[in-house]
Amino acid sequence: MAENGENVVDEVKDVASSGGSIRSSLMSKEILIPAVLSAGAAVAARKGPDLVRNLSSNVEKKGQDEAQELGKKGVEGA
Repeated sequence: MAENGENVVDEVKDVASSGGSIRSSLMSKEILIPAVLSAGAAVAARKGPDLVRNLSSNVEKKGQDEAQELGKKGVEGA
C-alpha cells in the first residue's frame, strides 16, 4: 500500500512541476482528490472494525451496569 501511495505522490509532483497552466491544475486535482479519498477509505476500512468492537463493548458494559443497579434496587425493595 505504501508503494501505491508513493506512486501517487510522484505523479502529483510530476504534474505540479510540469507548469502552471489550467490543464496542469486540473490534472493535479484529478490525481490528488481521488488519492486523498482512497487513503481516507483505507484508514476507515482498517480502523472500522476496531471502532465497532469498542462501541459494542461499551454498550454491553453499560447494559451490565444498569442491570446490576436494577438488581440492587430489587433486592433492597424485597
